[in-house]
Amino acid sequence: MIEYGLIERLLALIALIAALYGIRAAIHAWQARRVAQLHEASLFAGVIPAGKPAIIAFSTPTCNDCRVLQKPALERLSASLGQHVSIQMISALDHHELTDQLGILTVPATAIVGARGSLQRINLGYTDEHQLAAQIQHIAFGNAGACAPR
Repeated sequence: MIEYGLIERLLALIALIAALYGIRAAIHAWQARRVAQLHEASLFAGVIPAGKPAIIAFSTPTCNDCRVLQKPALERLSASLGQHVSIQMISALDHHELTDQLGILTVPATAIVGARGSLQRINLGYTDEHQLAAQIQHIAFGNAGACAPR
């Protein structure tokens, strides 16, 4: 026979998991709306050169994942893509207006920008070079619309 308290705990756990998935879905929906709103804005003038796709990586001096994971991934990507993509690593602290507009609350974070300077995608957290390369290829050769956030 199953104890009544055990069933209550199991139901509470299921409710908590459902709530967490709901919060995650809400954050992704909010990000997708944010990217769509900022798609045509010229937020990156002066930060990246115009005329080619770009990856802007946001970091802070104390971010271990930025140094240990994201920076080496960007270096590998830069070595493989060469001059076809502009890759910039900037301080989230020095560009707080930009991070506020993009809704970036954590680092590392990357913004994928099209050749015309339009925001295509925001990645929160570490994103490996294969995922970044796929996102760049999508905007360079695939559908010209904005990608959904990761």
